[in-house]
Amino acid sequence: MTNKFNMILYSHTDYIDVCEVFFNQMEKFIPYYNKTIFINQDNNLIPKNYTKVYYDNSLPYRERLLSCLNKIDQEIVLFIHEDMFLYDNIDKKIMSEFVNLILEDKVDFIKLIKTDGHRGKSELHPNLVVSPDYNLFSIQPTLCNRKKLITILENVNANSIYDIEYNVSKTCIDLGLTKSFMSSCDEESKRGSAHYNSHIFPYVATAINKGRWNFMEYNFELSNILNEYGIDKNKRGII
Repeated sequence: MTNKFNMILYSHTDYIDVCEVFFNQMEKFIPYYNKTIFINQDNNLIPKNYTKVYYDNSLPYRERLLSCLNKIDQEIVLFIHEDMFLYDNIDKKIMSEFVNLILEDKVDFIKLIKTDGHRGKSELHPNLVVSPDYNLFSIQPTLCNRKKLITILENVNANSIYDIEYNVSKTCIDLGLTKSFMSSCDEESKRGSAHYNSHIFPYVATAINKGRWNFMEYNFELSNILNEYGIDKNKRGII
């Protein structure tokens, strides 16, 4: 993977127990990625191989992201949150090909999961489908150019994570950042009401729902992972 690439984890110390799972799972499956964490303050659970970038906790979500994104240098980022950790091996070859498509400016965004509503297979790559206009960017693990991510955040008329998701696709269209795709494999099965298992970047989407562990959709995966790390699911509760 190119040294122009960086995995960006956004989190908060209120979720440090979830981060502990994230750190362990990412070390198991992608120890070779450059990693940075955007967080409100230091914590001794953060591994030494993560570059730490701090945000002002009094700022809204959008401003936190912008303040941190402007402090890093890598051209391509994988933007991810702590409750979207891996549960299996990634496809390194396809991920590298995705990064190269972004480096070549053939793609603006690649969401690493397929959802309903996509517009069919892309001619750019056999493992990409075209995102619909109403879902050009979302707060899911996404590969993108860092400067383009900054641009949409600077222009979107929203500050909270939920309002950003609601408004950001229109912003992408207004800015001409519409080369948006989702990763896809033919054999991926549906999970939940609208998304599919990701075979290229198999992550939990998402592990936390309303503050509790999402056993409704990821019972098998979360049971095994939390048991492996000795985490009591009852402290947060389960759905």
